[in-house]
Amino acid sequence: MQTTNDGTRTTISLVEAAAGGFRGDIRFTFYRNSPLIHVETVVTTQEDWRAMVYDAGLESPAPSWEAMAWNGADGRFQSVKYTEQGVAVPIAVAGRTIVASSSAGSLAVFPPPHQFFYPQDEAYNLRFVWHGWNYRQRAPGCGFGIRQSDTGDKRFVPWFNAPPAHSSQTRMGPSRLPSLRSFPATANRFFRQRIDLADTESFGTRRPRLPLELKGRTWVRLEVWDIAANGAFTQPVWIESKP
Repeated sequence: MQTTNDGTRTTISLVEAAAGGFRGDIRFTFYRNSPLIHVETVVTTQEDWRAMVYDAGLESPAPSWEAMAWNGADGRFQSVKYTEQGVAVPIAVAGRTIVASSSAGSLAVFPPPHQFFYPQDEAYNLRFVWHGWNYRQRAPGCGFGIRQSDTGDKRFVPWFNAPPAHSSQTRMGPSRLPSLRSFPATANRFFRQRIDLADTESFGTRRPRLPLELKGRTWVRLEVWDIAANGAFTQPVWIESKP
């Protein structure tokens, strides 16, 4: 095990990893004052003309989580109990995020967007997360995680160029956002305020103003979504209650 510090982040290298002609290690990166955990398999190859595509996730023969939850591509909250999960399937979700929940807390899993998606002019939701049993007949237990489509959007195959070691490292893996708060069974406990940007033109600017009502709220965050239901969001800011 090896630990390195870089400013506000700490990275722990745990074990070696290998796949074909690739060699490297598995790393966990922790960020100061943030619950975010970035899990990566960082590999290099000495061979030229190599590329890769990968899936990642967590799997257990006896899961401790009680349910999976996500926002559908249509924006509707969805949840399925662990006991009701069938064979693993990819699903289309908003924000590329899926959450495992139990009475002890919750764990959200999502890919780093600028490292996970190949460049393209248009954005399509290609079902980038999965959950269930026996994923691709390689993970026999029950699990959940992120995935890449083998065929992409039928125009380009989403394989990533992996130059030899002297050029760069190839980083693969999702981010995980644990919380000691359990994910609710319904979305009724969430309060959202929405600003419609449908009339905003490409490369245009707009300064939105939104009055906030924070009474009774426990946390707040900012989200931005595009027409393909791909989103970006800030870390939750927990609101301290005052006596």
